[in-house]
Amino acid sequence: MDNKNTALIIQYLQNQLTERLEKLWKLFSWSSSILISITAGMIGLKQYQNITFGYIELLIISFIICLMCLYSYLWLHENLLIEVAIRDRIDDLFKYDISYTLSKELRADKSRFGYKTVILLLGSMALLATWLSKISAGG
Repeated sequence: MDNKNTALIIQYLQNQLTERLEKLWKLFSWSSSILISITAGMIGLKQYQNITFGYIELLIISFIICLMCLYSYLWLHENLLIEVAIRDRIDDLFKYDISYTLSKELRADKSRFGYKTVILLLGSMALLATWLSKISAGG
């Protein structure tokens, strides 16, 4: 492959990667905001309004939190797989077409903790805040 075609392909892949990263951030921002709002809402209702929920209401809220976490987690996971595939293709082009072998060492997708972990933690906090309102009210 000549350098002109390689440069065009790399530019295309970089554009795809930028779009994927923006989508990941929007999804994370949206879902984390909802989970934080649920947590704050449950704490606020208990602290300032002294509202208590029955078990049915708490189960419904818990189901919504779990559904939200699962949906967000799976959507993040799918997008992260696509991001990795794009980065792998860029690495291949760098390695085989322009003999640059350090791109894998510099990849941003090698972190151990990321969007998915935070969503699971926020979901856990939302569930905890939901059920603590019942426990602190005397069950």
